[in-house]
Amino acid sequence: MRIRRVIGSVTAMVMLASACSSDGAAPAVVSNPDQAVTETPGRIATVGIDGLHLVRSDSTLLASPLVGDLVTQPTWSRRGSRVVVSTQTGDNWEVAVVEGASGEVISTTRANRRYFFFSWSHDGTRIAALGPGVAGTTLDLLDSDGNLIADSVASGGSVYVAWEPNGDDLLVHIDNDIVLIEPDLTTSPLGTVGRFFLSASWIPGTRDFLVIAPSPNRPHLLRLGVDALVDDPTADPIEDLGPTDGVASTVVDPSGSLATLLHAPSGQAPDQGDTIAAAYRPAETTSRQDPIRPIQNPTASVEIVDLATGGRTPIIDASPLWGEWSPDGRHFLVATFDIDSREGVWSTWDGRSLTRLTNFLPTSSFLQRYLLFADQYVEQPRLWAPDSSAFTYAGRDRSDNDAAFIMGLDPGEAPVELDAASVSFWSSN
Repeated sequence: MRIRRVIGSVTAMVMLASACSSDGAAPAVVSNPDQAVTETPGRIATVGIDGLHLVRSDSTLLASPLVGDLVTQPTWSRRGSRVVVSTQTGDNWEVAVVEGASGEVISTTRANRRYFFFSWSHDGTRIAALGPGVAGTTLDLLDSDGNLIADSVASGGSVYVAWEPNGDDLLVHIDNDIVLIEPDLTTSPLGTVGRFFLSASWIPGTRDFLVIAPSPNRPHLLRLGVDALVDDPTADPIEDLGPTDGVASTVVDPSGSLATLLHAPSGQAPDQGDTIAAAYRPAETTSRQDPIRPIQNPTASVEIVDLATGGRTPIIDASPLWGEWSPDGRHFLVATFDIDSREGVWSTWDGRSLTRLTNFLPTSSFLQRYLLFADQYVEQPRLWAPDSSAFTYAGRDRSDNDAAFIMGLDPGEAPVELDAASVSFWSSN
């Protein structure tokens, strides 16, 4: 992982970081600590200076495992039964796995390296763990207790992963190439795709995935088939879904029918000219559904792409910081940077319109460790409540302290402060 940021512009991130660190800066949002909160399903893992907390949405503290330890990267299993974290005790880094309901520490294992990213397989049997390596970033595979299964499965200057939905295969984007890693660790090269995206996006219910690949004039969003590429890494794409503005990111909805495309705001994309060596040379009018359907060009920095028709719906034209579909697929949560207030803005799109919910200043940890690499972190759900009624985030409170918040979908309500924390993520059930 750890090479560069896709979602959002560097300028936006620098300005947001400046706002987060300004002495005496007014908090971005005034929360209401006295507001009644209806308990929402699931549990929220928060990390602060006193370690890991598991809390309910009504602020009830369920457990405080790993008290006093330096804890990073709290990551729920996709079924919400366990949390894996990276912890430091003295000079040693360890992997700890915590039972999600009770907070009991299931295991603590000496880490093979200092991991800065985790992602669980959909069946909860394996964990993809990224950390520093000789080439830059190295991928290890762990079991559900955090024990090492395979060392240095992939290494490169940049490494990004994506687990197959309801499957057990792993796509890995290593520098310019993409490979498939199967459960028995068989690795199949799937071709050269360039660096116009970070994490590939699987399409649920299929063996297809999305990438942003170079073409002669500008990058294109392509739908590729895993099995065809295993047989022939030079196989043609299933479909060309049109150009993007420079480096971009995609997030597919749970139904596999829509994809959100996040790229540079209009007019901010770098001019690629004709200098990029084309890994693919897509025709300007290709489609399985309609051979004469014209490819649509970008019209905003956040667009919804209909994967059946290729049609695009512009959502907002502002630097995107985070994008995540709700578990029920009815809302898309997007954080953007507001240049006037120099703050982040949370908004949701419901299929018809965009609703602005609240401004926020992220905590330094949420900004530097997560928002800067949101393209990889949104590979699995992290912020949404399991019933899709609210989401959590870590920001600065009215006293300019780090805090975890929950925010509902009603713009008339203020975010509710949940816990003192620098990071917060919601379980999936």
